Amino acid sequence: MSTFNIYLLLNRVTDNSDEIQLVRRIQKVSRMMLSVNIEYLGSLPYQSEIEHSARDLVPIVARYPNGILSKKMSRIIEDLLHVSKNVKCSGKSNFSVN
Repeated sequence: MSTFNIYLLLNRVTDNSDEIQLVRRIQKVSRMMLSVNIEYLGSLPYQSEIEHSARDLVPIVARYPNGILSKKMSRIIEDLLHVSKNVKCSGKSNFSVN
């Protein structure tokens, strides 16, 4: 289990003001109740365009490749790829919110 990592990604976030407090609570409860560390990757904002894209069966990243959601998803994917590479090398990553 030493190579098993759990990551948290908040989806459809409408208000970022409580984001860090929510993440910290989830991390604290998972450590206390499950003895599991959860690493925070980030959040994806709610956008009404997602509903239109889903209805039209067009991925939002294809419809809006330079949009906020596409950029945040790209950053998170890059971070995951970086972490994956680092985990293989060192067993550590960079995402914990303390």
